[in-house]
Amino acid sequence: MKNSFSIVDFLLSRPYFIISFLALFLFLGLVGYNKIDRKLFPDSNYPTVAVVIVEPGESAKGLAANVSIPVEEELYTLDKIRRVYSTTIDEVSVISAEFEYTKNIDSATSDVSNALDKIRAKLPASILNPQIIKITEATAPIVTYAVSAKEGNVSLEDIRQIVQTQIKHKLIKVQGVANVDVFGGYEKEIEVIVDKEKLERYNLDIALVVAKLRANDNDFAIGFITGKDKRYLLRAQGKRDTVAKLKKVSITKEIQLQDIAKVYFGHYDNSAEYYGNSKNAIAIAVQRTGNADVIRTIARVEKEIQKLQNKYKISLL
Repeated sequence: MKNSFSIVDFLLSRPYFIISFLALFLFLGLVGYNKIDRKLFPDSNYPTVAVVIVEPGESAKGLAANVSIPVEEELYTLDKIRRVYSTTIDEVSVISAEFEYTKNIDSATSDVSNALDKIRAKLPASILNPQIIKITEATAPIVTYAVSAKEGNVSLEDIRQIVQTQIKHKLIKVQGVANVDVFGGYEKEIEVIVDKEKLERYNLDIALVVAKLRANDNDFAIGFITGKDKRYLLRAQGKRDTVAKLKKVSITKEIQLQDIAKVYFGHYDNSAEYYGNSKNAIAIAVQRTGNADVIRTIARVEKEIQKLQNKYKISLL
């Protein structure tokens, strides 16, 4: 009788064949592990869209009644909405719309934008354009740096300028980086310091000055107005090369802005500060793209940071 020969007997009689297969599977596993995108935490949050609405000069109570509540009511009509909640302080309201897991974040953002357009006419005319922000697992920064001068002979205003105009643009080009946020105060902007005594001498008021700036050019949109004992501080959007043009803005037929105010491009005071190693610094927060590998992205950013430290003679911690 002829002996039967199975595949098991065939493999057992050739151990090197089995070892080769195991080595192949081990190799493929290692390659796959190195190529797979790694995240520090699983994506377990509900798709959330935040709306930031600013109304200069308005109190928290008025902003809540006239802006937050109407927006919340409109957002509750959206498809697959789970809950809507808001946080309101003087001049700023943040309304968050939380959706079910089955809702795509891009679709949710589009729905929120359409809802805001629908009720825009019902909201106060003085509010600034609402900002719509996606809240995902990639929203939180993967790494934050504190930037300061190495020798201490460079002002934080100049460091912030370098960070915003040079370093930010370098980092945002790194593979896997979605956004680079710069904060910590010391931001240079167009400052308009209006003399109250001169306003009274020419029989003018600050509302007229603001209206003339806004009517003259959209680039001169006023951000914040702060009243001092003998002057008003106005912050306007724009760059250094617009200062000369701004000075020539006509308030009346005979009076220009430079006749009643000091206009310059620089830093006046801070609404926020950041500390690194117990000293003032400028902060850089790096955000990744949704599908980027966290570990590899941090490594690429660290490599670029080393180059930037040497080039600009700054300390990044």
